[in-house]
Amino acid sequence: MSIIKNFRNPWEDDNWVLQTDVLDTSVLDTDVLNTSVLSQNNDIQFLSPPSPRFFPLSRVESVRSLTWEEYLTKTIKGNEKTLDDKIKLRNKRLAETTDWDKNNLEIKTAKENLAKRWELYQIKLYGKLLDYRTIYDFTGEPVLDFDEIFKESNDLVDKDLEDIAKLSSRYSSVKAEVLNSHKAYISLRNSVKIHLEEKYQFKRFDDYYENDENLKSILSAIKGVTFSPAEIKAVNAQETGDFTITTIDGLKNKTKGIINNKTVNPTYKGLGQHGTGARDEGIKWAKEKGIIIPSDPDPRFTPQTAIYLTAAYFGYLVEKQLLKRLPKPIPSGVELKKLVFASYNWTHNKVILKVNDLGNKGKPYTWDDIKNVSPAETRIYIERITLRLTLKG
Repeated sequence: MSIIKNFRNPWEDDNWVLQTDVLDTSVLDTDVLNTSVLSQNNDIQFLSPPSPRFFPLSRVESVRSLTWEEYLTKTIKGNEKTLDDKIKLRNKRLAETTDWDKNNLEIKTAKENLAKRWELYQIKLYGKLLDYRTIYDFTGEPVLDFDEIFKESNDLVDKDLEDIAKLSSRYSSVKAEVLNSHKAYISLRNSVKIHLEEKYQFKRFDDYYENDENLKSILSAIKGVTFSPAEIKAVNAQETGDFTITTIDGLKNKTKGIINNKTVNPTYKGLGQHGTGARDEGIKWAKEKGIIIPSDPDPRFTPQTAIYLTAAYFGYLVEKQLLKRLPKPIPSGVELKKLVFASYNWTHNKVILKVNDLGNKGKPYTWDDIKNVSPAETRIYIERITLRLTLKG
């Protein structure tokens, strides 16, 4: 059996239609995790944890952009509140003129229109998104017609301007607040535009994750645990602010959606934010598997090869470090993956040291057992990767 949750969200679905996803992770087959590998590696002792052995979101296209979600809750909702406040203020100024020009039908009508016009502006601003069908050009890039998307809400501004033109100079405070509300609307409209663009920008590398045969080969070569392309994407997303930090190599040509000019450590490069040591270990591990990741030009600088490098470095961490040096019984599935994520961020030596410090001597352990002695950065790192792979709700 499985539990399917249906939900409708115009901000998240490509064509604004019904989207489904598996929520109940207890129904997932916990016996298919690389069983052939485990049977071939009898010298490795694994512990099967009680928690699910898979992250709920396994499709590349379903990986969540936390930057995109936070932009909605902070920037867009903040701009919406500002506009609401400006509309209230303009209505307050209009209310102060109730007794003015009562016998002038043109002015009276203009004031009534100004007071009521923005009551349901959200329907005008967001309603088009519910029915909008994205068109793609020959390169697969979405062509977003923002003139069409914002036509009805832009009309509110144009009609306002027509009405305030009918007011005399004594209404200067009303006119000023109407214009201020327009500035707030433009800020909100621009943030909606950026948010919609980012929806597609976050998916611009999905073909590399989903369909690249080299990546599939690298992931299938890792013994002891099965990583999905979605999990590699989630790690790269964590390293790059969901592919928005344009000071990172491979992202510098980003011109649409959310742009983050954050200064990053120049020692680490590319989508995987690898140093030269991690780069070389990943290349070496892949070569031992018969997979060539060219070292020249530096694979960190190109998104596609940086993705290969992320997966290959996972292979190195799992096979050359964790499975050889962690005390038995070694966690499996999600719990082993969390130790890999921690090693990626905090270094494998520190993770192994902290596990050994537990002194469990044959007793089960997980990431949670060393979480409280890890840096806050690493705890947040793993939490946010996990969130990207977990259905929102």
